[in-house]
Amino acid sequence: MAEAAVPSAAAGTAGDVGTFDAGSIHCWSGPRCVSTSLMYSWAQRSDTQVLDEPLYAHFLSLTGSERPYTDLVLASQDADGGRVVRQQLLGPRGKPLLYAKHMAKHRIGVPRELLRRARHVLLVREPAAVIHSFSEVLEPTLTETCYPALLELYSELRSLGRPPPVILSDDLVREPEGMLRALCASLDLPFEPQMLSWPAGPKPYDGVWAPWWYAQTHKSTGFQHNGSQGPSARGPPRPLPDHLKPLLEECRPLYAMLQRRALRPLRGDVPRPLGPAGGAEDTAQQQKAQAEQRPSNLKKGGTHAYTPDPRNADIMIGMRDGVTGDFSLVWRPEAKVSVLDSGFMLGDGVWEGVRLHRGVLLFAQEHMDRLFEGAKAIDMDIGLTKQEVAQLVYDTVDANGMRDHVHIRLMVTRGLKPTPYQNPGTTIGQPTIVIIPEYKVADSGPKVGAC
Repeated sequence: MAEAAVPSAAAGTAGDVGTFDAGSIHCWSGPRCVSTSLMYSWAQRSDTQVLDEPLYAHFLSLTGSERPYTDLVLASQDADGGRVVRQQLLGPRGKPLLYAKHMAKHRIGVPRELLRRARHVLLVREPAAVIHSFSEVLEPTLTETCYPALLELYSELRSLGRPPPVILSDDLVREPEGMLRALCASLDLPFEPQMLSWPAGPKPYDGVWAPWWYAQTHKSTGFQHNGSQGPSARGPPRPLPDHLKPLLEECRPLYAMLQRRALRPLRGDVPRPLGPAGGAEDTAQQQKAQAEQRPSNLKKGGTHAYTPDPRNADIMIGMRDGVTGDFSLVWRPEAKVSVLDSGFMLGDGVWEGVRLHRGVLLFAQEHMDRLFEGAKAIDMDIGLTKQEVAQLVYDTVDANGMRDHVHIRLMVTRGLKPTPYQNPGTTIGQPTIVIIPEYKVADSGPKVGAC
């Protein structure tokens, strides 16, 4: 028996102001942002029907943008954006919820009615990854990346009194349950566990452009990468070709404004363990791991010489703002602290140098113990537990896709000063935390022995 259509709360005649439809959910993203995976996730809900970029034909018809599949899109979709909004996006539907996936640039020429009468979500990804991935199919431009359109959408929705939730795609891949829970909560909907997985292969609701863009996603059965099962395994960052670097510089500030407004995961799990506290057997295993990491042609002894690695130019640096308490990942060229920070102004802080081997922080417990002992010695409360600090380090290296031959400088300063003044009590907020991971292999040249 056919399922009866559910009247939309927004149903009305053309031009009617209409009412707000809380069940009409629209996710606006840029390309290569796991937006298809998120659509597959919502399709698993019992109460949701999905649409794959229903405004694509409207966009192509209006802009004349060239695609290898333009004719297929125009043949399969209605190119009248206003009619699509009225009949498909705000009209009657077969289930209580409609989840529509959109590219943000497709919003051009679409009636503002859609913004006023529906719910909206923004999905964004770090620009270097977007540009790299998009360039494998088409030449990227600022418009194609969607960052200007995403920021314009955020501003318009904010002016309507409904700033949309912002999701970072890397967070979604790294912590799918936490991010889906946060997203559902922001939309006043219950989280459904079946959103975490889906069957592999093409889907009947895929757009006709799927063969050009969805090959990897069709191999996936969930967000997290596990062999071939993940949609967006993030490898080590690769330097961009020179001709794309100006585009990256244009995208960065737009992304940064959206990133600062992103939802944080609702975590119900336990952070990654610190590891052993120093038992003889476990310590021996970690020493063996360090020996394996050291190239065989290097002599024993300390060194500060290393081989430069071009991948470090594009790393993401973890930063905890002590004033707001927000932790964010910042592109290396834009990672900055204030000249009024205690660390810059007074050298007031503590730090540790940590090695990462096979995805594990070596001697994590010992490093955290020493960091906190140093902070206690200068009467500085870090404001987090050892476990929480270690989790921030793991979040940073995971975001960079790092596993081996990585050195991490973990720095904690007393925080921001209102004025140049030595008194430790004259500080705004909590300590500043900066985590700089770098690919760093010791130079194979002559070494100076440890003192």
